[in-house]
Amino acid sequence: MLLGMAMGGLVGAVSALHGSPALPLLLAFVVLAGGTVAAFALTRSDADWTSPL
Repeated sequence: MLLGMAMGGLVGAVSALHGSPALPLLLAFVVLAGGTVAAFALTRSDADWTSPL
């Protein structure tokens, strides 16, 4: 987890310094949208471990 946070900070800093200032926001939006889609797909599963107790 620590490595992931460090890499995210590094990518955000490099993209802000060498690209558009809005690029880190776009990357954050893409990651957030991907996580939302993945979470929604997992909640729609019919697997036994997803049923409430």
